[in-house]
Amino acid sequence: MKELILSIIQSGRIKRLDLLAQLRDRGFDITERQLRATIEDLVTSDKHPISSSSLGYGWIETDSDFEQAVSYLDKKAAAIAIRKNVLLGLWNKLRHERTDKLQWDMFGKVLF
Repeated sequence: MKELILSIIQSGRIKRLDLLAQLRDRGFDITERQLRATIEDLVTSDKHPISSSSLGYGWIETDSDFEQAVSYLDKKAAAIAIRKNVLLGLWNKLRHERTDKLQWDMFGKVLF
């Protein structure tokens, strides 16, 4: 299946759902999550220059392709870091509020 994915991507940029449809048409029963994992493996383990973006998957052949791929990944990484920091702040706030309530429930009635 990896060879087929490589062949399809090398022939031109393709949207994930279109790639999924082509694979299914050829008898591969694969989910979106499995496809993403396979693409990730093709890049990270097999060292193939595949880009992914809102435009779909593509074969990196030029400096421009490379720069666009890296820029897209930088934006995704930044968005994930922001979401992580928001969750950390929210969790710390919620945990602090629960601790305050627990302390009030345990000691507030005794002290006041």
